[in-house]
Amino acid sequence: MERTVCVLPEKCQLIFRLRVESGYTQKEIATELEISEKTVETQLLKARKRIRTVLGTSGALKALLIFLNI
Repeated sequence: MERTVCVLPEKCQLIFRLRVESGYTQKEIATELEISEKTVETQLLKARKRIRTVLGTSGALKALLIFLNI
């Protein structure tokens, strides 16, 4: 999964890492990066789609994405 995250666009990757690795809320990310919450939401959706495309749609992956709440 790390390789997949590394190929995300820079800003998308940063937002994804803040959400997943640092546990920031979408609001906290928006505040930290001085962007709208809608932009954060959009970037997380892009990351999720990219990860799903690369790794497939296995039950384990779906469970992981739900667990990470992205």
